[in-house]
Amino acid sequence: MSMRHIPRMGVLSVLVVGLVLAAVTPATAATRHRIADSTGRTFATASTTDRHVTMQPPSGRANQVWELTLTSIGDRLTNVLTGGCLAVPANSTVQRPPVIQQPCQGTPYERWQRVQTTSTTVAFRNVGLQGRCMGIDPTSFPARLLAFPCNFGATNQHFRLLAP
Repeated sequence: MSMRHIPRMGVLSVLVVGLVLAAVTPATAATRHRIADSTGRTFATASTTDRHVTMQPPSGRANQVWELTLTSIGDRLTNVLTGGCLAVPANSTVQRPPVIQQPCQGTPYERWQRVQTTSTTVAFRNVGLQGRCMGIDPTSFPARLLAFPCNFGATNQHFRLLAP
């Protein structure tokens, strides 16, 4: 074999390996977003000291950036700073349970189905807690996220997904 054929075989090998890797890599990759209220003025913000998630003005910090990963039953929303999954407590019996961040465990309570509510907003319906959607509690300051009965006309349940 001549030396001229070795570089060509190297390029061909890299091409074949790349095709094989592309075939086994999942088609759905995580995307990063800021989860904003319907007006785009406040963003879902993960706390670094407790499990609560609140709506706060833009800070440009990583605790306001969420990785959305599509799964077979809904989106998993993971904070890029804390690594916590956006979830509803599985054992909650209250009328409006808090939407919190917790270590990701793969449960349906950590999965959210996006429902288009307007041309620019979506609602997040929890998979594990049927009929409950993520919403902003206007009575708390800073406003916390709670799981309300789904009402796709309620603006406190409308969110925008914005680039980080």
